[in-house]
Amino acid sequence: MLSQLKKGDIVIHPAHGASEVVAIERKEFSGQKRKFLVLKPIMFDMTVYIPEENADHAGLRRPVKRQHFGEVLKVLKQKESKSSDNWQRRFRAYNRKIQSGDLCQVAEVVRNLDRKNRTKGLSTTENILLERAFTILASEYVCVKNVEKEAAYAFFTRALSL
Repeated sequence: MLSQLKKGDIVIHPAHGASEVVAIERKEFSGQKRKFLVLKPIMFDMTVYIPEENADHAGLRRPVKRQHFGEVLKVLKQKESKSSDNWQRRFRAYNRKIQSGDLCQVAEVVRNLDRKNRTKGLSTTENILLERAFTILASEYVCVKNVEKEAAYAFFTRALSL
């Protein structure tokens, strides 16, 4: 699916959100020359290297279609789903959802943590998870809808407050 990536393409990285392919480089790694996709996440100041042959395995995918954000909004407006009382289990479950690459699962994490934040407050770790999930959600919206970061954050903030 991702075998035809080229410089300038946008992909979604499960941990870093929307990212531009800024280069495809040959590098020596463990004694072998391999091709690497060089990604620049649009919301983070970092560079990510993914071996080209591992692009699918790494969870990279193409951005969703514009219409998919209707499904995301439905998730954000749904009732909070039940989560474990054990913070470690909850943390692992939220991390799995964020790294799944499924935008609706990321939205579920945003919704649940946002609601908890409004009623009980969040621990430092939960706050970091919320920020990360929210940023991943917003990054894909920026790319798909061609809007500024601030507009994406405002869109989802409004959706969560309804």
